[in-house]
Amino acid sequence: MPRTGVAQLFVALVFGLGGCGAETPLSAENKIDSGAGGGSASGSATPKPDGGAGATGMSGNTGVSGNTGARVLMEPSGRDSPPAFSPELVLLTLVGGVSDQFIRSVGFNADGSITASGKGFVVTADAKGRNVKVQGDVTTADTEGFPSFPSLPGKPGRLYEDARNGLHYRIGYEQIGGNLQRPIFRAFASESATEPLWGFWEASKSRLEEKRLTADSRCYQVWAMPKGHIGIQCWCDGGNSVLETDPKSLDDAKTWTDDQSFQKGAGGTSSLYGLVDPATGTIVSGTFIGTHVAHVITDNWGRVYGSRPANQRQTRVGPDNPFGMPENAGAGFFVLDPSLRKVLLNIRLGGTSETGIQRFAVMAINDQGLLVLGGTSNAPDVPALGEALQQMAGGGQDGLLAIIRLW
Repeated sequence: MPRTGVAQLFVALVFGLGGCGAETPLSAENKIDSGAGGGSASGSATPKPDGGAGATGMSGNTGVSGNTGARVLMEPSGRDSPPAFSPELVLLTLVGGVSDQFIRSVGFNADGSITASGKGFVVTADAKGRNVKVQGDVTTADTEGFPSFPSLPGKPGRLYEDARNGLHYRIGYEQIGGNLQRPIFRAFASESATEPLWGFWEASKSRLEEKRLTADSRCYQVWAMPKGHIGIQCWCDGGNSVLETDPKSLDDAKTWTDDQSFQKGAGGTSSLYGLVDPATGTIVSGTFIGTHVAHVITDNWGRVYGSRPANQRQTRVGPDNPFGMPENAGAGFFVLDPSLRKVLLNIRLGGTSETGIQRFAVMAINDQGLLVLGGTSNAPDVPALGEALQQMAGGGQDGLLAIIRLW
């Protein structure tokens, strides 16, 4: 069964501001399902030269339910041990001319072939990442900008239906003060329920200020994980964030992280990845990652992939730079284990760049271990590897496309 990526799954619903308490019911645009089996290859990736949504960057967790149009997020269904990682860089290429270009969507077709698109052009490759071709005009200017975050759901947020247990989750953020954003993460018994079964980070503005927990914090994404759990991605812009506390009590010492976590606290601008038991509304485990992350996907075994390197450290050749990228290569990705504690891979790609944008914002993975990443780079020295479409930068921001065989 087709499985789609988390970031493409969600349609932003932006609402007005206000406090918490009883809320007007919000229809469930997104549905979480335990679905039987299913690989993590996406569905059809129809080429769209306008950079549209034909080849959505997808992985393991979504489909469409019946005729309702509700999004279905599938629980990772791998039954065997996950395949071990042995990364091989198949393709790294820039795509673009003198104006700005971005790879905005990537995906797999039914035959396993690959499609990536930007404004005015489409790149295709076969199921092995070879026979790379481009159609359209790669010099078409893309003036829409490039995402650093997923789309932002303001109060009352987005609602997701979990078909495994009947619960509905609402995520987002609310502006509870002139310069204070508090994350939303609540569970409801049904779509029409107005009182949550449980909620995280419900402290008042005065209580947060008393505890000096005043860094803006938001909850961006939720997805199904093995064993009936759910994963969440949140963000904060400083170390004094409510995300560092127990989500139900500012006075409780229990937090998301432990000695096995990759990063124990926010310590500045960070993303939180948390594993939650929705039956009880309790923390299972988690970690912080010291960066913004625009896109998250999962594979069939519950491993979670983020579209930026897990930290800002860079080495010429080492564990986070196995392909010998130039110094300060800013694009890349990380992989978390299913406990959302440990970083299994942290790989950098791209070239030397001190200014501008160099990152990925869409990804897709299939059960054969091919990972496709799309984004942008302004670096002049991105290595042209595999069947690269161009040997040098076109100028401005160029589309950045990578294909990696992970197993």
